[in-house]
Amino acid sequence: MTQWAEWNFLAKINDDVVLKWLSGEMGVVTETNRLLFIPRSVSVDMFNFEATITSKFPSSEHKKMITKRDYSLSNEFKDHVYDENKQCFRAIDRYVRKKYLANHHVCLHTLQELRKQEEGEFPQICPYAYAYVFWKHTLLRTDHFYTSIRADETNRRTYEGFEYATQLIQKHINDFKEKLFNHTNLYEFDNRRLSDWIVNRFTSELCLNYFYQWLEIAKEGSEQNRVPDWNQVTRMIENRIPKMIFRHKSNVYERQVVQIVTKKESRNIELEKIINDIKCPNKSKTI
Repeated sequence: MTQWAEWNFLAKINDDVVLKWLSGEMGVVTETNRLLFIPRSVSVDMFNFEATITSKFPSSEHKKMITKRDYSLSNEFKDHVYDENKQCFRAIDRYVRKKYLANHHVCLHTLQELRKQEEGEFPQICPYAYAYVFWKHTLLRTDHFYTSIRADETNRRTYEGFEYATQLIQKHINDFKEKLFNHTNLYEFDNRRLSDWIVNRFTSELCLNYFYQWLEIAKEGSEQNRVPDWNQVTRMIENRIPKMIFRHKSNVYERQVVQIVTKKESRNIELEKIINDIKCPNKSKTI
């Protein structure tokens, strides 16, 4: 508290928008701008970045006669959230398999079905199969990694409350959703579409970041035949919270606009370096 007891210097305001706002020159406000982000994952300089993605949603003229609280507690909303999350994961799963596992189907089935050679020990594990199998197993919190799972299959809903197919990141999605929920009227149909889009973007980025972290440890893990424990897995998630800022611009007369600011350049460089370092032991046609 002592740090804030006295100001040792006068704050000089350089931002033109802030100066206009303080002087009362902003005029009639017809547009509301909100920022949505996870504080520990973004840096101050990102607020000045240009948006990388922009999407527009029409403003709803017809409102349902139901309170936000009642709708958020309804089974309709819980079912909707679960289904959206499930479809989002399926899309990410298909993307990962197509981009990174296209040439490693035999590697994948060898690990997932615990196939052994006729003589000798279990064959050397492919790092790509290692990363994918344990990424999916931990993300969905399935009982066994060696259970054969179809590409688009997720855990069944138990209807015990709020649930997500991606159970490992359920807390993070809920926290993010609650922040968004306070920004919008989710019970309006069009606003629900907007909210689904934002939550799915956040979920997709988190799922992919988490997969890339498995790629980072895949070479060492596959060679040592070991995987991180659940405490380490939790830290892996915490270290991969998306560096994203959502700018929500709501115009009361026309539309709602959502812009996404991201910081991906360094990640892409790191990912390229990791992939170049990963070698599949089953690469030859003979094997």
